[in-house]
Amino acid sequence: MAALSLLGKLVRSDLTSLKAQAWLLTQLCQILNTEAGILFWLDQVEGRTVVKKTLGGETARVALVSQVVETGLVAEAILTGQPVRVDNVSAEARFDPAVDAWEGFTVHSLMCVPLVWAGETLGAIEVLNKRGSPFDTRDQEVLTALAAAIARVMVDIQGARQLQEANVRLEIRRRELLRSRNILRALFDSTPTSMYIVDRDYVLDAVNMNRAGLVGTHPKELVGRRCYEALFQRTRLCQACLVGGTFKSGEATRRTERRPQPDGGWQVLEISTYPVYNESGHVIQAILFEEDVTERRRLEASLVQSEKLAAVGQLAAGVAHEINNPLTAIIANAQLLQRGRSGQDIEVQDMLDVIVRASERASQVVRNLLVFARQERFELAPTDLNETLRRAMALIQHELSVRSIRLVSDLGENLPLLMASQDQLQGVWINLLVNAVDALDEEPGEIRVTSRKVEDEVRITISDNGRGIPLDHLSHIFEPFYTTKDPGQGTGLGLFVCHHIIEQHGGDILVESQPGKGTEFTVRIPLAL
Repeated sequence: MAALSLLGKLVRSDLTSLKAQAWLLTQLCQILNTEAGILFWLDQVEGRTVVKKTLGGETARVALVSQVVETGLVAEAILTGQPVRVDNVSAEARFDPAVDAWEGFTVHSLMCVPLVWAGETLGAIEVLNKRGSPFDTRDQEVLTALAAAIARVMVDIQGARQLQEANVRLEIRRRELLRSRNILRALFDSTPTSMYIVDRDYVLDAVNMNRAGLVGTHPKELVGRRCYEALFQRTRLCQACLVGGTFKSGEATRRTERRPQPDGGWQVLEISTYPVYNESGHVIQAILFEEDVTERRRLEASLVQSEKLAAVGQLAAGVAHEINNPLTAIIANAQLLQRGRSGQDIEVQDMLDVIVRASERASQVVRNLLVFARQERFELAPTDLNETLRRAMALIQHELSVRSIRLVSDLGENLPLLMASQDQLQGVWINLLVNAVDALDEEPGEIRVTSRKVEDEVRITISDNGRGIPLDHLSHIFEPFYTTKDPGQGTGLGLFVCHHIIEQHGGDILVESQPGKGTEFTVRIPLAL
């Protein structure tokens, strides 16, 4: 009955602590009516079997020693897996853990039972009796049954502990995988390149935020749908798609695609596909990258244009110098003829005026070319901006009167003198005024010129009520060789040169225009250059 009671307690016990093991030995000694017992636990250390001992008995002493199992009663029980019983042991002994011996009394009977469960030996229980009758078969059966129960409890405890450790490792691994997944997802979603993954049936397995945003939805709404339906609103595969080639050959592909935009422009994309293999080396998925290279292509085109402009600039500088000399001779001789025939034939005088004006206009074009080629230096001097405006308006007065265009001048008084290039600024005003005249198709036409000091800068405004500039042209009007005029009526350099001159003076040019209502150019020049 005591053994059955102990069996019930063993099921609820944790025998991993020395205190619990000492309690167990005390219970065994009481059940078998014996003086002392030793509990042996097997362990593996560097390939050798080591025994850990827990001592118990009347005083329930607890000690922990280790030894290698090689010979002796315990070794026989552990190695054979069978109980061993020895009677009338003549050696007088008192158990000393240091020497593993009994000393001080004569042992009457010894019994050692292995702790075996499911064919695995965990250790052994040794009990001794130095008085009374020797251990009999019944004692051996009771201890064997208790040893089996103890072994099972230990196996269950070890299994539970191993399961707990495995669960801890799994949890650690799960958190590492979750962290890695979150990092990869953050990288996947934060990249500015559109990315998505499809399987061999063209079903979306993953879509990043950038690509989902292009169709105005969340990636979760796209996963599981066919790519050509979800991303391109098509009922069949895209004609230029190269994903099929990646699935067949296992090689990466690249192509360029142009997609129309709502504003009438084009978006240029470089689409790359890369294979994803399984353990068998078969392509099961493909990753697609859609990189917007519109700006890169624009910059490449701009670089090519810059190289062309550099060549044109060098050519223009050479041509301008070659033209300047004959133009100077033409203008000088025409002016001499004007003076020599002053007051004579009016018709001849008018022809000379035409020669001078045409030559001066050609000379202005030459100066513009030199500015474009950046080979003309600005000579700064104290300048009255109103005076440069008056001279410019005087030079186009004839054109205004011929076309019945009204010129309204509202120049501010007492404007401070600026350190500026008089000739260059005058050229800017002439260019803006001529553009205003050309923009006036119908009568009555009006051009308004104003100048004002506003805080620490001077603002000059030249406006007209002409046909205006289309919105898609406004961002290009200061580019070299860009013109909306008919062939032969403009070089496309005028506004570019004006912008360059004003920038050299530390200012800028602003433009506002409404088609059918007119255009207004505002030049801002700081007082301190």
